[in-house]
Amino acid sequence: QIDSETNSGLSGESGQRYVIFPAYGMSGNAGLGISLGTNGVSVYELNEDSYMPAVLVCATNLGQAWHHFAVVHSNRHAVLYIDGEPVRTGVVTAASIEHVYPGNVAGDAFNLGFKGQLDELRIWAEARTELQITNSMSSSLVEPSGETTLAGYWTFDSGEPSDLSSNRC
Repeated sequence: QIDSETNSGLSGESGQRYVIFPAYGMSGNAGLGISLGTNGVSVYELNEDSYMPAVLVCATNLGQAWHHFAVVHSNRHAVLYIDGEPVRTGVVTAASIEHVYPGNVAGDAFNLGFKGQLDELRIWAEARTELQITNSMSSSLVEPSGETTLAGYWTFDSGEPSDLSSNRC
């Protein structure tokens, strides 16, 4: 299901297949979640004020091929990159988002769960540049513990998410 892009209201509660389900932010911040399906990508914002709008929606036929996805959040906007190319900038978010608070990785609170295959998932504590994204999208991290701004790094080699980062979101 593709929801409408907005910065208010409540959506994302049915028909979504979350790669990251958003958790509540702390201290006035919000959490971000990413829903991914063959019909597109949606980014949701969630905070304690009981709203969860789709702040970025990219309806596109992704087919069955492997793709690299990156969502960069900076200056209250989420930007979606597919295969290293910026393809969509979302609406201005209602809350300040300084950190991503993943509630569930490769699942969600509604037990729908992500349907598909993931190779790895990275969460950075800084906004990545297009050059950083394209330079690192085709390789795994050799020494994740040496990445000081890496907040989370999950691999799915065993079929289940395994956090290899020394940091925590």
